[in-house]
Amino acid sequence: AIHDDTNQVIARVAELQSAVTALLEERNQLVQCANNFQSLLSPIRRFPPELLMVIFQHACAESVWGIDAFNVDLKQTRWMIPHVCREWRRVALSCPPLW
Repeated sequence: AIHDDTNQVIARVAELQSAVTALLEERNQLVQCANNFQSLLSPIRRFPPELLMVIFQHACAESVWGIDAFNVDLKQTRWMIPHVCREWRRVALSCPPLW
């Protein structure tokens, strides 16, 4: 009887260890998935399009108060912005002052 009880406990421990291993693997997959989608949670994705337009216009401005603000090729900046992501492309293309 004690031998049977011991075998049952050992079998149950093995089952639980297997379940823990499966749960840890599932957790690791979920963490990896969350890490892959972390960029979707970025605060820049919550900026209203109107604010992005203002930022884009300033980034492409000839100068700010008569000073070359970014010391970059403005034509290149205009073409880089729409290539960041789909939303930035949509916003940039709907902003006539950039073009």
